[in-house]
Amino acid sequence: MRRLGKRIVICLEAELFLVLHLMIAGRLRWLERGQKLPARITLASFEFAKGTVVFHRAGTKKRASLHVVQGEAALAAFDMGGSM
Repeated sequence: MRRLGKRIVICLEAELFLVLHLMIAGRLRWLERGQKLPARITLASFEFAKGTVVFHRAGTKKRASLHVVQGEAALAAFDMGGSM
């Protein structure tokens, strides 16, 4: 994992990257195994042996985003120079 401006980057194999931008209302939440995903607000979920990480939005405006890109050059396009 790393940060790219205001974005969270999760590095996967084969130079694949998940780029999350939470904006104001985006959230990452841990759910124990067997818990239901939040209806209508879930944008993505990542399942693990002991539970699930849920990416969801808490507000009504749909600003949070998740992108899958391949290669450092594609990742560099998301660097807007922002800070946390």
